Amino acid sequence: MPEPVYCFIDDSPFEIKLFKNVIGTENHDIHFVYSHTFADCQIQLDQANLSPSLFILDLYGRQDGQRINGIPSLSELQSQVIAIPNLKLVYDGLEKLGDNPDLQVNEYLKRLFAVFNCWRNLFRDQCVSLDQGSQYGISNLKQVRMFYPDAAAVMYTRKGLFTDAIELFKHNCDGVFIKPSGHDDDEIYDATRKQAASLVKDWKECIKKQV
Repeated sequence: MPEPVYCFIDDSPFEIKLFKNVIGTENHDIHFVYSHTFADCQIQLDQANLSPSLFILDLYGRQDGQRINGIPSLSELQSQVIAIPNLKLVYDGLEKLGDNPDLQVNEYLKRLFAVFNCWRNLFRDQCVSLDQGSQYGISNLKQVRMFYPDAAAVMYTRKGLFTDAIELFKHNCDGVFIKPSGHDDDEIYDATRKQAASLVKDWKECIKKQV
């Protein structure tokens, strides 16, 4: 029985190295293909006459190839953060609803989400200004569906918004998985080692559902 073929597409050299060193080396029963672009991945598959079982796709990456002027200065970013509502607004007058705990909780969460939503919008705007966004991953997903309709395709990302998930569902993404995080590279490597077996198990289930 031929080995299953997993294609990992990510625009970050660090992420590809991490995946190879941690997940790739621990799963000898899987043939892995690594690439920064779908086009290059397709070339590798064709040259080796391989049929992919699963695509593991990064979500955020360069979208339009526009010129990037660089990340904003600390003062520029702070000027945008200052405009975000203060947490005091979340609690203002909330005690008046104390007689109705359910109503108070709902109002509290509604206000807190409004503040969180401002941070989400700030993150989205920063991504746009740096030519980073989910169209990178969604474009790769569309091409997977076009050229390899029988293969499963999942997103594997550390950045994203729930609005991105809505778009992914429209294009029949088979799952969204969070890349293990850490404060530095060593912590990310350690977290990935701890979660690798669970991730591979879940990806195998995605393949089963696709068959």
